[in-house]
Amino acid sequence: EATEGATRPPPASRLASAHAAAARLPLPEYLNGLLRRSVPCRLERAAVTRRVHLLPDFNGNRSPLADPAVLGLLSGLSLEDTEWDLACVYLAALQGLAYGVAHIVDALNG
Repeated sequence: EATEGATRPPPASRLASAHAAAARLPLPEYLNGLLRRSVPCRLERAAVTRRVHLLPDFNGNRSPLADPAVLGLLSGLSLEDTEWDLACVYLAALQGLAYGVAHIVDALNG
């Protein structure tokens, strides 16, 4: 079962895409809505990803490290495959990108 999950698109992704299309929304907007409806408080929403983390350097780090050998990472996955799990990975990706931007700003302010 674990290898199947690694070699095929998750059903939740197809389901969320279908729901987003039915609502005439882009998938990110649909997932944002799911997160807002499920966890209305923004501070509590940040805690949703306490076990899911994404380092978005899948093509190396361009700035501030400028290291093309750096690799991305997605950790904290389970075999669950719901729209909620997909929304949590999406939120972890946004958080990872925000931390990357903060790293760049910190380096510039040095």
